[in-house]
Amino acid sequence: MKKTFVFILLTLVMLTTLIACSNGDLETPGGPSSEPTEAVENESPTLEGENNESPTPESTPAQTAAPYEDDNYIYNREVLEFTAYDDSNYETGIFTLPSVRGQTPGVTCMEPDGTLYTIAMSNDAPVFSEIGKYCIEDQQYTPLITLDDGNSLGYMLGLGENFIVWKEVILSGEQMITKLHLCNKSGAEDEVIYSDAIDPETGGVYAENSNPVVILGSKVFFDTILGYDDEGVMVMDVLCYDAEKKEISVVAEMAKRPNPYLDGISYLKRGENNEPLLYANIDGEETFITEFGDDTADYTVIGETVYKSLFNYYDPVSVTSTNIYVGEEAQPLLEGKTANYTYHIQGNESVMVWEITNPEKPVYYDIENDRFVRLSNENTAYYGAYVGDGFVLFLSQVDTSDPETPLSYIRIRYGQVS
Repeated sequence: MKKTFVFILLTLVMLTTLIACSNGDLETPGGPSSEPTEAVENESPTLEGENNESPTPESTPAQTAAPYEDDNYIYNREVLEFTAYDDSNYETGIFTLPSVRGQTPGVTCMEPDGTLYTIAMSNDAPVFSEIGKYCIEDQQYTPLITLDDGNSLGYMLGLGENFIVWKEVILSGEQMITKLHLCNKSGAEDEVIYSDAIDPETGGVYAENSNPVVILGSKVFFDTILGYDDEGVMVMDVLCYDAEKKEISVVAEMAKRPNPYLDGISYLKRGENNEPLLYANIDGEETFITEFGDDTADYTVIGETVYKSLFNYYDPVSVTSTNIYVGEEAQPLLEGKTANYTYHIQGNESVMVWEITNPEKPVYYDIENDRFVRLSNENTAYYGAYVGDGFVLFLSQVDTSDPETPLSYIRIRYGQVS
C-alpha cells in the first residue's frame, strides 16, 4: 500500500465521504484521495551534493522534445526535458520531520518562502494531533496547535498571509461536532470563528465540511452544510468571517467550494438544470464565469484562467482517470491514463502543479511558455508538488515501507530553466 505524507488525513476523506452531497459536489473517485499517494519505487533519491559525482557529462543542456506520452500521461504541449547536475536552478536534499509522541507529521501545505506546514495524527485512540511548521533551510520544527483531548483531532484547511484556518472535530457520543479556528502564524492567538448548530427538532449536527477555505487579508471565506431541502438536496452556503469586525456574513446561498479569483473569490452554484456553474464575487458583485460538467473532479483559478480536472469516462483501457483542461479548450492540457488522477491543482501566474498519483518524474506546467518541464534524471516517484515564490518543490518518501522514513525534496527555480 502506498504511504502518503502530503495528504495523510484519511480521517478527512472519511468525513468528506460521509457528507458527500447529492447536489453535485466535486467528487473524489476511489483513487488518490481514498488511497495514500506519496511513495517511491525501490530506488534511492539523489541526495544533495551527489550531483557533481555523476559519471554523466559535466553539463547536459536542456533538450526540447516533441509532445509525447508515457505510461501515465499524454502531454498535449511541448515537453522540455532537462537533466540537472551542478546547476543553480536545481537542488535536492533530504530531511526528517521530528516525531510527535510517536507520530510522524505529514506535510499539508507550503508558504511562498518554502516553509512547510505539517500535521501529526494517529488513527489509534486516544487521538492526538499537532499542527506545526518546518523550515527546510534551518531544519527547525515549530509546533503551533496541539490537541491532546482524546476526542479531538484537527487539520488545516487554509493558509493566508497572516493566518491559518484549521478544523477541530469533537466526538460527542454518536455525534461529530466541528469547530473552525482562526490562528495567527505564531500560534499565540487562536479563536473559534464557526461552530456547528444542532437542529432542535432532530438533534442532528450539520457538520461543517472539509472543503478548503480562502483567506484574503482579515477575511475568511468558507462553505458550510446547513441541512437538506424538501427534495433531499444538501443546502450549502458560502460564508465570510471578518476577523476585524468579528462578524460572519453570507456571501452566496446554495453555493460551495470557494476559490481565489483576482481580488475576490469564486464558488460553485447550481443552474436551472442542476448543472454546476462557476461564479465570482468581487466587492460584493457576482459574475458568472463558466459552466462545469458533472464530470468535474477538481478545479482552481489562476488569475482569470480556470484549470479543471475532469473524469475521463472514455479511457481506452476502461479505467476512470482524470484530465486537466485549461480554460474552455476542447483538447485537454494533460490526459491521465490507467487510473491516473490529477488532483490538488495549484499554481501562480507562472507555473501550475498537481499531485502526482502514479510513479512519475517531477514535472510541472510552465504557463508563461505554454509547455511542460520535466526532470529526466530524477527517480520515478509519487510526488507532492508545491509552488513557492520563484520555485516549485517536489516531495517524496525515501522508503515507503517505513512510515517514519526521511523525505526527499527537489527544488527547481523555474524562472531560470531554459
